[in-house]
Amino acid sequence: MSLSRSILNSLLPEGVFWTPAAGDDYDLLMDGIADNSEAVYSVMKNLANLRDPFKTSLLEDMELEYGIVPHIMDTETLRRERLAALMFRKAQIPNTETLQSKLREAGFLDVYVHPNDPAVVYN
Repeated sequence: MSLSRSILNSLLPEGVFWTPAAGDDYDLLMDGIADNSEAVYSVMKNLANLRDPFKTSLLEDMELEYGIVPHIMDTETLRRERLAALMFRKAQIPNTETLQSKLREAGFLDVYVHPNDPAVVYN
């Protein structure tokens, strides 16, 4: 008897009416409910690891979200370590130099970023 079935049995009221005979339809129904509860519990337990780069089952989706394009020769371990490094990196304070370097890394080599100081508003 599974843990879910034991829990279901303990939730039923006392009495002969609520005690299913082994193998009858009521017993099979209770087994089905218990099996379904186990399946739901398993899915819910796996949701806890959805955003964990080392345990997620959605590695490709997480890489896509963080802009990582894996190389065909990368192992799964390397891919997970790269994802973790990107996810848990220290945040940088945004400034003009950071924006300019990011734009240049993206291929815009002749871009210069200047601070809007004093602030200029166009109407």
